[in-house]
This record gives sequence, structure tokens and C-alpha cells, in this order.
Amino acid sequence: MEGRTLIDEMYAAIRSGPYFRKQRLDLARNAGVAILKRALRAAPPLLSILLADTNGARYAALLASLPVDPDRFEVILCDVFDRESPLALQHADSVMALGQNEHLYNRNVAFNTALAAATGRVAVFCDGDRPLTEEMLAAIAERAKTCAEENRVLVNAGGEDRGSIDIVALNREAAIQAGGLDESAYYAGAYSGPHELVDRLRGQRWVVETLEALPANQKTEKAQTALQTLFEQIWPTKFSPYRGMPLRENPEIAALRQKLK
Repeated sequence: MEGRTLIDEMYAAIRSGPYFRKQRLDLARNAGVAILKRALRAAPPLLSILLADTNGARYAALLASLPVDPDRFEVILCDVFDRESPLALQHADSVMALGQNEHLYNRNVAFNTALAAATGRVAVFCDGDRPLTEEMLAAIAERAKTCAEENRVLVNAGGEDRGSIDIVALNREAAIQAGGLDESAYYAGAYSGPHELVDRLRGQRWVVETLEALPANQKTEKAQTALQTLFEQIWPTKFSPYRGMPLRENPEIAALRQKLK
């Protein structure tokens, strides 16, 4: 087993050297959530825009594009490491840092930390640095009003597979009831992101609806194909999208899910 990466210290998946095996085994040993900025609101907004940053470097264009409308939008950014980003502190309503110290980080932990802190009716996971105009956010808000009742999750235009999904919107309570994003070591580095939640909801017969108001992912067709092929090559039976809950659930999300019952 020394020549393989392990998943959750039990399941063999990606062939690699002992160094990467150790990285996976030590994955996401968080130093603890540090609150760098926390906005106080008189009433919850409609949309919570959730960002999982890495050293304050992922979302320059997106943060600069967001309209200032505290009655309708809140921006919650969680950095998997611990670097303070002046841009994030300027534009985000709440900023947190996890203090992960491993090379192969787990951004799903950061997404879940942001989800747990969200107060909006609709959670919008953003996994790419593309501008979100007020018109785009208004389209999400309008279509997402009935998503929970209809078992419907919204994704960006062209979001037919994992490689092209980078914006996901759904009712916040529905995301919590689904257990949030899977924090298993499988979802680390390039494999992380809200596509995993979309996979599970699709497996549970949710309708995945593309919003043409949101531009398609700008990854090249070659990059999308390469990522999709990688997912297919390393996807073990254990990670069937038809499971109801994550293999490793965030404890904060689990506590919130229990309160919703």
C-alpha cells in the first residue's frame, strides 16, 4: 500500500508515492477557525455567496464585481490557509481562515465553514474567479425561490458535468439537510468543489437546472475533458453519487442539520 494514496486511511485510490500518501493521511488537520471579519446584520439577506479561498488569491475578479447590497447579498469567504487578503477584507462581509498546513489542502472544509456561517435563504457556491453582476445575482435569486420545494439545484450555463460546474445555487437549508460538501480526503486539491454536492443531489433525483443568465465556465474544452477523465479514473464504487450523505460530514453542518429536523 505504500505506493498508493489512501482515502480516509482505508481506501486505495490514486497511485502515487509515499510523500503524497502522507499528505493525504495528514489532510485537513485544521489549526482552528479564525474569524478575521464578521458582519452584523439586522435581517438575513436573500443570497449568501460562499467562497473557499487559498492564500487570498482565487477571487480577485469576482470580489471586485460584486454589488454592494446588504439587504439582498452577503459574501462569506473562508481561506483554507491563514493569509489575510486585503481584497477579501474590503469586499466580503465575513472572512475566516482555517489554518490548514498541508500541501494537499481540502477546500470542501472551507466551503462548509462558509455554509455554516451563512444566514441567507439561498446558498451560492462559487468555485471560479468570474465576475457576478447584479443581473446575474438577481436571476439566481428569482429562480432559486422555489428550488427547495421542487428539488432543484441551479448551476452555471454549460454545467452538465463536474469539469464545467463552478457556480451552484440552492436553498441553504436543503444544502444543510444534504450534509453539505463531503470532507473525505478524496475531495482534496483539484477534486474539491460543490460539484460533489450536485452529484449527490442528481443521484437523489433532484433536477439540475442550468441558468443561461450565468456564463459558461471558461475552462478550455481540453481542460474540462482532462478533469472529467480524471474523475472517472479514480472514482471508486465507495463514492457512488446515490449515497444520501457525505462520507465525512462537517461537524458544524451535522449540528445544524439536527436542529432542522
